[in-house]
Amino acid sequence: DMQKEFERMQQEHARFRDECERQMADEKSQMEQRTAGFYEECSKKVETNEKLLKEKTGKFNEERDKMAKEKAELSSKIEAFRKECQSQMQAEETAMKESMVVMQR
Repeated sequence: DMQKEFERMQQEHARFRDECERQMADEKSQMEQRTAGFYEECSKKVETNEKLLKEKTGKFNEERDKMAKEKAELSSKIEAFRKECQSQMQAEETAMKESMVVMQR
């Protein structure tokens, strides 16, 4: 009778162990699937962010280059205007000096 009870307990133990192993295998599989899904989602987000960054950097560089060109053009116009003003002032000074010389005679 005790032998039968011992065998029954061994069988119960073996079934319990098998059930635990199956459950652990199922949980491991589910965890692997969730982990794979998580990494896939992260990869997509990183990819999207990289594309966005590349796009925004490109637009920024375009705008920066455009502004640098505009600045150079403006600086050039200002320098030309300054030289023109200086030239006009010298011409007026020369004309005034010549008219003074004429007036003194």
